[in-house]
Amino acid sequence: MSWLRFGFISSANIIYDSCLNALLDDSCVKNGVYRIKAKTAENYSSVYCHMTSLPGCSGGGWTMVMKIDGNKTTFSYSSAYWSNMKSYSPGDGKTGLDDRETKLANYWSTPFKQLCVGMKVNNSVQFIPISYFANSLYDILAGGKFHSTVILRNTWKSLNVGSSLQPNCGRQGFNVVAEHNQHARVRIGIIGNNENSCNSADSFLGFGAIDANQRGYCNSRNIVNSCGNSAYCGGDNGDKEVRAMAVTYLLVNTIYTQICV
Repeated sequence: MSWLRFGFISSANIIYDSCLNALLDDSCVKNGVYRIKAKTAENYSSVYCHMTSLPGCSGGGWTMVMKIDGNKTTFSYSSAYWSNMKSYSPGDGKTGLDDRETKLANYWSTPFKQLCVGMKVNNSVQFIPISYFANSLYDILAGGKFHSTVILRNTWKSLNVGSSLQPNCGRQGFNVVAEHNQHARVRIGIIGNNENSCNSADSFLGFGAIDANQRGYCNSRNIVNSCGNSAYCGGDNGDKEVRAMAVTYLLVNTIYTQICV
């Protein structure tokens, strides 16, 4: 419940700027669905908010943005959903980390200072934080321009226990692409190569990966894996093709202290 001057009003009826703002308004709110400000006809989107820490991502007030099924092509690298302002199955954005794909209006509406990205493989869920300031995920992904991040290689690999990457290249961030066509690329993640360049990278770990019909490296043609880990030709943990269920949360640019009485 949220205190207003003339009494209490249900938090379900308030439109918040983000899930973090809902938490700041009432530090005892629970995980669940909230109305979050968005560029839609209704001026909001009903979004699942994670109000407590996630494994690997501290704090609370995480705003769900996307869920990706690595076994499907909905959000492969060339999908129009990365470059348009159209939602996908928004009703499935009202649940937690299940196997229902979604893209919410917060993708193009919500500014953030940090992402929390996670992968679920065989019911094991791992998250890592990505610190980055942007007006929205759309702003940094839609145009296809590369934006780098600085995250330890082993931190990326912790998303999938037993993952494999080739030892060289290590290009990471947003819109990560090998120079040569038909080689590794991801919208968010890291790529590797067995050679001392990123020209012909044959491994990736990340989200929004290369389309199956564009893969042409190391006998990996026509394999669908839009989210997860793929490694061939000298990966540090052997050849891998692991598909994951993924979730992406945003944290807006606000510093707060959580107190619940």
